[in-house]
Amino acid sequence: MWTMKYIFDFLTGTEFVHPTIGGKSVITIRGGFKGTTKLGYRSSIFQFLDGRYGNVRKSKDSTPEDRIRYEELATAYFEGEVNPLEDLKAYKDYLSEIKRPPHSISQNIACVKIWMEHYDHTLNSKEVRELKKYMPTQRAGVTREDEITPDIVRLILAHSGDVRLRAAILLMLSSGIRIGELLKLTENDIKMDINIIYISDLISKSGESRITFFTDEAKEALQQYLDGRPSIMDRAVKRSSRIMKLYDLNQKTIFPITTAAIRKSLISALKRAGIYHQDMRTSRTTIHPHSFRKYFSSTLKMAGCPDEVVEELMGHRAGLAASYRRFGESQLRKKYEDFRHVVTIGDYGFEVRQELKKRVDSQADKVLALQRENTLLQERLQQVEDLQNTTAMLEKFTVLKKELMKEILEEMQNPRK
Repeated sequence: MWTMKYIFDFLTGTEFVHPTIGGKSVITIRGGFKGTTKLGYRSSIFQFLDGRYGNVRKSKDSTPEDRIRYEELATAYFEGEVNPLEDLKAYKDYLSEIKRPPHSISQNIACVKIWMEHYDHTLNSKEVRELKKYMPTQRAGVTREDEITPDIVRLILAHSGDVRLRAAILLMLSSGIRIGELLKLTENDIKMDINIIYISDLISKSGESRITFFTDEAKEALQQYLDGRPSIMDRAVKRSSRIMKLYDLNQKTIFPITTAAIRKSLISALKRAGIYHQDMRTSRTTIHPHSFRKYFSSTLKMAGCPDEVVEELMGHRAGLAASYRRFGESQLRKKYEDFRHVVTIGDYGFEVRQELKKRVDSQADKVLALQRENTLLQERLQQVEDLQNTTAMLEKFTVLKKELMKEILEEMQNPRK
């Protein structure tokens, strides 16, 4: 007999059937969660049940037997009398007792609230306000972040000494892609000739596919990295760094490294540039990979790009806009082209190289024109030489003709006997 699994079905998106409503079974299919998001939801639900029924796990990690027990407790909870507001407030008290930090408490409660709403146990607006007032303050857990400006980015790029880091920064900054999505891209996901990135649902954090674009300077940096990638990765593998993944050229992964490797390279660049800072309260760096994604969002919006376009490019589809608004590639490209200049940094001499390239191209055109002119002159000289040769032959023929006519006349006047 089929049994509802309140935790497993919610997390994995398994198809399940609700109890009959009005004599009809209601089938629901969820997309589920992936990676760390899935682990976060599961941990929050487990802690909620621990607080209500007593701790199940003997260690931090859950065993298969523990997960079966949690499913039994979840069934008991939802088949009993559920009071979302009071239950969430009790959960908050439990988390405070076990010394969870304010930020984590808010995240845990948000996860369990969504779990309850999935099974039709929803707070009304008044209860939401009451729960919000009951939540702990989070001021102590907010990391101070340094402002990202074009000058700051140019300074970081100038001190990076790493073509891989430069390519990653410029792609995040000009496309709004998440660091986790960037590191999962393959060469098939990027079209260099039209500056577009295809982010599939398999690597998107939101679980939905989308497209975004990048600037010419990001393309130049990416191409420079791709040209030297085999030797870069070979050196990395030989160093056997714990935060490097073994590289397989057949996988075609553009950045076959970890987020930790990117963070480490960025911190080194920040230190060399003299702008490395840590928040004294949280010990977190004030500039990190996500800072470039934030720069993309804030810069485009401040320049006047419509919020819904920016959210679409970044993969944010919240509220009603998510249900009906979807832009086509040509529409997004047009809007991006209108504002591309605001996310163009002019990094480490890019503008100078572009100007030099224009000059070189201009000189190349002049050289080609001179070459064509020289070819025409040579052809004309050859024609003149051919004509001179022809004239000389005619003169010789004329002389021979005269000599022959003279001989014929002499022969006629003095016939031989």
